Amino acid sequence: MCGLLLPSDLIKATFLARPNRFTALIDLAGREVAAHVPSTGRMRELLVPGAPVYLQPVAGMTRRTKYTLLLVKYQGIWVSIDSLLPNRLFYHMIKQGVLPEFKEFTLVRREFRYLDGRIDFWLGSDNSQCLVEVKSVTLVENGEARFPDAPTKRGARHINELSLARS
Repeated sequence: MCGLLLPSDLIKATFLARPNRFTALIDLAGREVAAHVPSTGRMRELLVPGAPVYLQPVAGMTRRTKYTLLLVKYQGIWVSIDSLLPNRLFYHMIKQGVLPEFKEFTLVRREFRYLDGRIDFWLGSDNSQCLVEVKSVTLVENGEARFPDAPTKRGARHINELSLARS
């Protein structure tokens, strides 16, 4: 199996609150800092006060926050809340050829334009093609991963587009 390495500059901290979808308040060594939340999912069971988290420092004059919240510990397991990580991991694994279901596909296009939107991946080979939408799952109920954790118009559009592609 192959994977991606975590950033080397991660900082362990403690989650305090989430005032809006994109911002978390974090206790970083005794001081409160704001961090960008890279997933708009609800994550109510994950982002609870006192939960251990990992932040990545981010430089940039255009950002409101100096950190991005990447991981939260839930029931002893580190959970990624970076909604782009699954796409990076899928792309890496496709390029490495470690997903048997997709071994025949040698061509890969990211953010493939389809109908009125984009699909995460178009995969092609000499004989076939495949559209793939990759999702980050942050909701688990009764041991089952659920997506989305809240209904969305965008999610419904993706399902409809993929259904049309299947026809």
